[in-house]
Amino acid sequence: MNHRAKENQKKARKRILALLKKLKKVYDVYDDLDTANEIINEIRSILNQYGTDLPPNVKQSLDTLTSITDTTPEGIKNFMNLVETTLKTTIQILPNGIPLLALVGIGVGAALAITVAVSILSMVEIYVINKGCQISDTTIQALPIQINVDATSSGTITVSGMGFSHSINVPSHIKKVEFDGTSLLGNNVQFDLGSQKRHELIITC
Repeated sequence: MNHRAKENQKKARKRILALLKKLKKVYDVYDDLDTANEIINEIRSILNQYGTDLPPNVKQSLDTLTSITDTTPEGIKNFMNLVETTLKTTIQILPNGIPLLALVGIGVGAALAITVAVSILSMVEIYVINKGCQISDTTIQALPIQINVDATSSGTITVSGMGFSHSINVPSHIKKVEFDGTSLLGNNVQFDLGSQKRHELIITC
């Protein structure tokens, strides 16, 4: 990491810390859409200014917080809780923090795994097994939450839950994606990540 990137990561961490302090002040209105949009705009600003210098796993995690799909009071509250927990983990990864988790970029398999896993938070384990994709198997961590995986559109997998939604393109050389034995491509399915401590994601090329 060059000096400029390290300094920008420190600046991003400082702004995230300030945002966490702000979240504490608005906790009583976690179900307010205007408050959520204000937080979203601040996260977008941080990404716009420092995104190119953030670790890929941190940027991926923050990207999932730049939009909200469930605007009911309960959905907004769930989203805000996710924001708070994700930011607390992020400041531990950036400089001046204690690394809690280091996700190594391993190409398409890792990108799909991160999306399906929703976040980098250390709660349940997801084993990523690659068949014929010429990349190493890995294990990542995810929140024990309920998620919806919509892969009914060709070439795209969209994961949503706790008020967020994130999509990723699926290259044509990936022939099959299975989560806990359930085929994802072409289907719209729900999973409870908290139902068990370990899950399995198989990507076949």
